[in-house]
Amino acid sequence: STEPIPATVAIIGTITPRDVLCGIYSERMRKERLRDQSIASEVKTAMEQGNVELFLQPKFDLVTREIIGAEALARWRNNDGSYKMPYEFIPVLERVGLIIEFDFYMYEQVLKAYARWKEEGRRLVPISVNFSRIHSSRDNFVDRVNSLADAYGVNKSLIEIEVTESAFVEDVNIMIRYMSKLREYGFKIDIDDFGIGYSSLSVLLNAPVDIVKVDKVFIDNIATNLLEREYVKQICRLIATTHKEVIFEGVETEEQANFLSGIGYKMAQGWLFDKAIPVKEFEDKYISI
Repeated sequence: STEPIPATVAIIGTITPRDVLCGIYSERMRKERLRDQSIASEVKTAMEQGNVELFLQPKFDLVTREIIGAEALARWRNNDGSYKMPYEFIPVLERVGLIIEFDFYMYEQVLKAYARWKEEGRRLVPISVNFSRIHSSRDNFVDRVNSLADAYGVNKSLIEIEVTESAFVEDVNIMIRYMSKLREYGFKIDIDDFGIGYSSLSVLLNAPVDIVKVDKVFIDNIATNLLEREYVKQICRLIATTHKEVIFEGVETEEQANFLSGIGYKMAQGWLFDKAIPVKEFEDKYISI
């Protein structure tokens, strides 16, 4: 028969637009997903082959210009010897779920460097290690960080666990609980990118944090802009009321450095002092035997 088959639709209650959940999966989205998966696979292979490398950006005392620490940063080496920067692949790793494995890979590179420096009799300086806010969803995060440090025999007070300010937006209580436990084990806690997120000063007041890193966007124009100089002063005064140390990132000129030291702050990193460099170069320049 060619007669159409009757269809019956039952409507129970009233359907509003918010009751209808649907999504449109476009060809563009499919291609982006395949691209993300391809990049993630390449990064995983690069880690296995040692092509994701640890770079260290030194931190300095603004007054004495002596090195006081470093920040661990990732660089992905290409076949031609050039490097991919973190912004080219870290967001992809967060989207596909590989960031947890990646963060611990980089953390372990830092621990291996410490163990070797200790054996060689080099000077040991604090290193801050970045962890994605995605780790807050994993119950074993703190224990894993702690057990790895124990396995390599590293003094935990040398390791600064760095989290972004935005990590406090999703679940403040979980982050505070994790940070409190890490500090109990002896680690230090840094807040990165302070001032550009959405957390309130009350969060900073109550958070178990040792060091607050003021984002470079606030100091880019302090050499020439009176209003921005005053703004930086006020930010730092607010941080000081919470009894946290302050470090500035992105210091690029002597004028910036002189202003920051002139208002009483000592710690900074940026291209005025040095860029992020390979571990071997860092060893030769700053902690030679």
